Amino acid sequence: MKDRIEKYIAKSAVIKIYTDIEGEEEEYYGVPVLVSRSLLAFQEIRDFHFDGYRIVRLKDIVKIRRSKCDVVQEKILKHTGEFAKYSIPGWLRVGSWKILLKSIKGRNLCICIASGLMDVNVFVVGEIYALKDDAVVLKSFDAHGNWCKPKHRINYSDITEVSFGDEYSVTFNEFVKNGK
Repeated sequence: MKDRIEKYIAKSAVIKIYTDIEGEEEEYYGVPVLVSRSLLAFQEIRDFHFDGYRIVRLKDIVKIRRSKCDVVQEKILKHTGEFAKYSIPGWLRVGSWKILLKSIKGRNLCICIASGLMDVNVFVVGEIYALKDDAVVLKSFDAHGNWCKPKHRINYSDITEVSFGDEYSVTFNEFVKNGK
């Protein structure tokens, strides 16, 4: 699968990614940007526009599709000029969750960290406060826009996906930081 993903990265191809975490299935559209032995980063597509970056575990990917629908979506993105926004951040690293989060830390980015694992089941939005040997600590906020205390500590082993640069987290973060 990694070889196939690398070909899609080289072609900047729109693909559909199917994941399954403990029976919970998700589908994503995007253009893959980086792959490691354990993680895939892609620029996500929603409603014919790019909507940030999502990083998922390779072991959760059950299928990758490149169909006529994906080719048409890619043509629409090019036709509307949206594809010109496609980019691979030069600073982004995906060797592991710790390496990924270290590459994001200090960039003033709001991130979403999720765990689809049934015994963890967490979704946290905020900025990286600290990186530990086995966990990340986030200065996060809740669904009401209030800062969480204490800060969230999430073990790397519990993370199933990370996203950043998407409209949801960027807009919500600006709202919270500017005093609601």
